[in-house]
Amino acid sequence: MKPIAYEIKRTLTSKFVIILIVIIVGLASLIAYESAKSEVPTSSSAQTSIYLNVGYYVSGSTLHVVGLPVNNLGQPSIGIGSASLSYEYAGTYKNMTLSSSGYANTTFTITNNSNTELNASFSYRLIRGFSNSYQLTYNLNFSRGYSGISMIPVTDPSNSTITGMNLFYVGQNGTSAPSMSVFYYNGTSDKPGQAFVLPAYFSSMNVSGFHDINVFPDFNASTYTYSSVRAVIVSSKAIPSSFGGFSSPILPDYGKNLSVYVSFDSSYHPLTQKEVQSLIFTGVTSIITFLLAILAVFEGYLTYGKDRTSGVLESVIKRPVSRGALIGSRFTANAVSIALAVVLSMLSANFFIHYYLHLYLTTSFDLYFIWSFVVEGLAFLALVYMFAHIVKSQGALLGSAIGLFVVFGLFWTTISAVVDVAFHIVSGTSEYITTAVAFDYASPTGITSLFQILFEKTVGGFLGGGTTIHPSAYGVTPVFIVLAGILWIAVPFGIALWLATHRD
Repeated sequence: MKPIAYEIKRTLTSKFVIILIVIIVGLASLIAYESAKSEVPTSSSAQTSIYLNVGYYVSGSTLHVVGLPVNNLGQPSIGIGSASLSYEYAGTYKNMTLSSSGYANTTFTITNNSNTELNASFSYRLIRGFSNSYQLTYNLNFSRGYSGISMIPVTDPSNSTITGMNLFYVGQNGTSAPSMSVFYYNGTSDKPGQAFVLPAYFSSMNVSGFHDINVFPDFNASTYTYSSVRAVIVSSKAIPSSFGGFSSPILPDYGKNLSVYVSFDSSYHPLTQKEVQSLIFTGVTSIITFLLAILAVFEGYLTYGKDRTSGVLESVIKRPVSRGALIGSRFTANAVSIALAVVLSMLSANFFIHYYLHLYLTTSFDLYFIWSFVVEGLAFLALVYMFAHIVKSQGALLGSAIGLFVVFGLFWTTISAVVDVAFHIVSGTSEYITTAVAFDYASPTGITSLFQILFEKTVGGFLGGGTTIHPSAYGVTPVFIVLAGILWIAVPFGIALWLATHRD
């Protein structure tokens, strides 16, 4: 087996390396899972209001009234046991009690077809104590003989950012709804003032045989940019539109093809790439920065530095190997393990973000992420290799390695803050930003901070706060970040390689 292959196998089968990689990937996955899942509310929508659906049909001289209170989630009679409902028609009042299924139905005798107003008084109290009351007036169309379909906007109980429709239908002689299709499409595709033509839709559902049904659009990866939504109901049968609950007008009947056209603003708020990237910056990057430094520092000590300072190789070499080949093969093996931990963490973060949010991080973000963290790990690794040729004992090397981790991995931001206080540098000023960027360039962990500044265009702050800047104005550019990363790896490793081949 060639030395480099042997060293890679030896490193990747080391218990310490395996445990650290599992911890890094596991914690990164857990944080990505929690962050992504928190952006998609599950069963978090709360009932905040009740709307009274009312329909009717005429049979002879009898007016049949069908009422169904539904909450803002489209659920009938949930938590409104204290509801009070009464109807009034032509001076006759009916006080109603909701049935077990939530309906409040009654009849009136029609004595004069000129009486075309039906009034409803409704009050309710939600479980959490909120109460409300209102009065509604409905216009009856005796020549048609039934109300048809009405609609109110409702929130998806499983995702409070999505708005759909609650359809309520009362047909001739109380029949249920005929077959119809509900099409949702991007609202921005409308052209006001022109005849409506069904545009390309992103979600559809076929429904029939209902009196009450909820229809929610199905958002997916290609429709996450749609925050304004239109809906069209198409049926082979003309469907009269009743007194609906939408604020925008319901257009008249469209014969046998297009029955009802409804527009509303969805409360759906699409996630942008910047928001998704912030999920990574506020969670995954912090844990990887910390643990990757530990992996690199102690891996460098255990697989190379300890052997170098003790003068004893733990490996049994079956063929001659030069000092340059030895340090190169071990550094490469360590680099493979570091890159493996970073790539697996990135893949796991992408998996959970796509699973819950139906989005992938951009390729450029993935590449910068992998590059910056691999650079951080290799920089710490190269520093340990360099110190292995400077100090004379294992204890001194271990102390140096721990010191590198403590200074750069734990307290570098604190040191930067102390400098700001000592020199009276005020947060948010140009001097503050310049100092922060300079400290980032002066630390291997700062490469990941520069990567974050490049994408978020902010410096300082916490969880997305900070001062907005133009990164290039302060020397934060892809070229400078890549150059700084190369120098952080090449300089200490170059010194270690020269000392290994010329002094030892």
